[in-house]
Amino acid sequence: MLKSKFMSKKFLFALILLSIIGAGIIAFIIIKNRTLPIVSKVADNQILFPTLSNDQKYIFYFSNANEAAFYRLELQNQKIEKISEDFDTPDRIIWSPSKNQAILQVTYNKYIFEKYGSPFIRPGVDDQAITFWLYDLNQKKLSPLDLNIRDIIWSKDGQKIVSSYYDEELNHNIINISDPDGTNLENLIKNELPIEKVISYEPANKKLIFGASTPGELESRLDIYQVIGSGTPTLIIETVEPGGIYASSNMEHLVSIIDGVLNISNLTQNKTQSLKIKTNKNLTVWLNDNQNLIVATRQETTKTDTFYKINSQTLKKNMINHKGTVDIQNLILSSDQKTLYFTSDDILYKLELK
Repeated sequence: MLKSKFMSKKFLFALILLSIIGAGIIAFIIIKNRTLPIVSKVADNQILFPTLSNDQKYIFYFSNANEAAFYRLELQNQKIEKISEDFDTPDRIIWSPSKNQAILQVTYNKYIFEKYGSPFIRPGVDDQAITFWLYDLNQKKLSPLDLNIRDIIWSKDGQKIVSSYYDEELNHNIINISDPDGTNLENLIKNELPIEKVISYEPANKKLIFGASTPGELESRLDIYQVIGSGTPTLIIETVEPGGIYASSNMEHLVSIIDGVLNISNLTQNKTQSLKIKTNKNLTVWLNDNQNLIVATRQETTKTDTFYKINSQTLKKNMINHKGTVDIQNLILSSDQKTLYFTSDDILYKLELK
């Protein structure tokens, strides 16, 4: 009888102890989850090619959900305003640093454009040709750019556009700089390198980074070159994957994917190091210090996207844990570096950073 009472007390004690431990674990999980940054939806409407206004009050974007045009979303009160006439949907939009101009990349649909009177009509242009256009949001003016352009970016100061094209007569690849409307054209590079991508240009020191096709590669790979002024292009990184190449604002570091692994390159030391993150996606935003960056990567095996904060000097990386897994696109960092905006399935979300 005494043994039975002793056993029942022992059982009761164990049960109480397990309950306390269980409650502690549950409380820990709840507290941890409460402290995790939460992915929250900003708006329910379709948002394509978004950018954040320099005063941080608006998201400028394109949408074809109703009338295909440019729109402005006021973040504080969710007010949406149409800010352009109607367009056919572009393939890509490259926003100027001032956000009052945008370059539109458009695949020429000869039948549709010419039948329905598209603003992108250009007589004599071949069907499915890649064309580029400048749109001024203040003047609501659309201007065609050179038909020979293959790739295009804004210069760091936002005053010029930098574009590449192939000159069949000279058998040379050329990179030019001009005013946004294509006037006041100047040549930056003219050589036989098979230039595919213009990455970054700093007018103050005339520093240019671009990508050329890797000779002998069966798949599409790029070799990355750097040139300053009228100097000779220098090979700095070999065989990177063409998607997801981001230079820091001071153009001293560059992030890329090499053989499915994220890498960071110190361009002043001409040194590339692996970050040991396997991914087939790289979306990068650089912080104001030009040393730290936030990247969104995708694990192909798990089909999940992950944020990392990385120091380009030490290579230290921290995963940014968050509630909510989404297919991340269009990564934008607020100027105070406290909020990440991005889209998933053309819906705008935000992640508040600690």
